[in-house]
Amino acid sequence: MKMQTLKRHSFVFILLLTACTPIATTVPLPLPTITPLPTITPMPTATKISNPQPPVQTVDNLIDIIEASNPELPQYDTKSTAFAEFPDALKKLSSMGSNAIDAAGDLALAITFPRKDSYLAAQTLIALGLDISATTLPILIGNLHDRKPETRLYSVFVLGSIGNQASCAVGDMAPHLWDSDPLVRSAVALTLERITVQHLVSSEYEIVFNSSLSAGSIMADTPNGKIVGVARYWWIEHGSKVKWHPSYDLCDP
Repeated sequence: MKMQTLKRHSFVFILLLTACTPIATTVPLPLPTITPLPTITPMPTATKISNPQPPVQTVDNLIDIIEASNPELPQYDTKSTAFAEFPDALKKLSSMGSNAIDAAGDLALAITFPRKDSYLAAQTLIALGLDISATTLPILIGNLHDRKPETRLYSVFVLGSIGNQASCAVGDMAPHLWDSDPLVRSAVALTLERITVQHLVSSEYEIVFNSSLSAGSIMADTPNGKIVGVARYWWIEHGSKVKWHPSYDLCDP
C-alpha cells in the first residue's frame, strides 16, 4: 500500500516536472533585408542632325555682292557682309562658265573698285574665257583711262587674254607704252604683241595670259624703255598708221 502511494506520488511529480519544463521551439531567423537596385533610366537615342546646306547662290545674288563694293552705288558699305564676301563671290563665278555671262560687265567694272583685291575681278574674267570677257571690251577700254595703275594693269591683262578679238582696243592701249607706271608699260607691250602677232618684246620677258596672271608675273619696264622700246618704235612707225577695227560687232571703241 505504501509502495503504490509512493509510485503514484512519483508519477504526479514527474507530470508536474514535465509541465514546468519549457518545450524547445524552433525560432525562424529573420530574412535579410534586400535593398532594391536603383532604376536606370535609358539614355535617349541621339537624334542625327544633318548639317544644313548653305543656300545656293545664283548669279544675281553674286552680282549683288559685287555691287556692294561699288562706291558709286547706294548699297556700298565697307562694313557689310556682302563687302567681305567679294572674293568668295568671284571664286564662285569663276567656276560657273557660260552661266556667269550676266556678271561679265560687273566684273569688268569691279577692276576699278577701291579694294586691294579688285584684281581678282580681272582674274575671274580671264578664267571665264574670251567668249565672255570679250563682251566687256567697251568697259575694259574705258578702264585704260582710270587713274589707278592697278586698274589699267589688270584691264590690259584681260585684253591680252582676249587676243585678236580685242584689236579695237589697240588705239587706246598703245599710248600707255609711255604710261607713268613701269608695270603698265610692260603689260601693254606684251598685250600688243599678242593682239597684233608682232614680235614686240624680247622672249625673256614673255608671259602666259591665264587666270593666275598678276603684277608679280611680269618684269617692270625699268629703266624706262628697256622692255617696251621695240613696241614704241613699231607703234610710231607702223601701228599708229593702221585703222584698228573690231574683229566683231561687240568690239566697238
